[in-house]
Amino acid sequence: MQNKNSLILGFARFATFGFAILGFIGFIGFAIFAYADNINDDATQKSAYTGKTIDELLKLESQCRNDETLPNGKEACDERDEAFEKLERACEADEAQACFELGAFWAQSHKVYGFEISSGSMQFELVEKYHSKACYLGLQKACEAQDDFYEKAFINDCKNNMGCGKLGVFYYYKGDYDKARGYLEGDCDLESDIDENESCYVLGRMFARGLGVPKNLSKAELAWDKVCNDDSYTREEDYC
Repeated sequence: MQNKNSLILGFARFATFGFAILGFIGFIGFAIFAYADNINDDATQKSAYTGKTIDELLKLESQCRNDETLPNGKEACDERDEAFEKLERACEADEAQACFELGAFWAQSHKVYGFEISSGSMQFELVEKYHSKACYLGLQKACEAQDDFYEKAFINDCKNNMGCGKLGVFYYYKGDYDKARGYLEGDCDLESDIDENESCYVLGRMFARGLGVPKNLSKAELAWDKVCNDDSYTREEDYC
């Protein structure tokens, strides 16, 4: 009888544990579904500030840009300006969602202007301005959108022969040292006299700390020697 009771008790404990695991899995599944649903909402939901979606604002921008001298174009410009004024006022009042929507608009503005956004463009500066503020105000999706936008812009830089150093620095600060090393070493040639300050500075940190590479203070010094004359950078090991 005692063995039988022990068996029943053991089964009950196992069943309880099993149901707990299933419940946890169900919760994770629901959370993932809810997160995906929120992303879709951002793409299709009308703004509480303007009553328009991002795509509708982009359409107004396109009409304004192409037909500004025509009645329909002037109407589109006025409607666009009114929407932007509402978003700007709300963003200036520290409403993170309004800042995020402004950043999201400029992040997709290449659809209107017909070029890929690079790190040197006006659109890049505007996305950085608005997404950074929304992220600072605590809107997590703005932080994630900013990271995604940075990566795409720096990839475009690299693809269009504008340098790959920023992409390497981006991956470094994301903790992806394997990717970072390839781009940084391509931008900071330790054997040449070309001075790529930011790339060389970060590459020096990787070698000095052994991040994604074997620790090598000699290589760190070679990299840092390239930036010693730039007051924007401070040598970590008192080497300048």
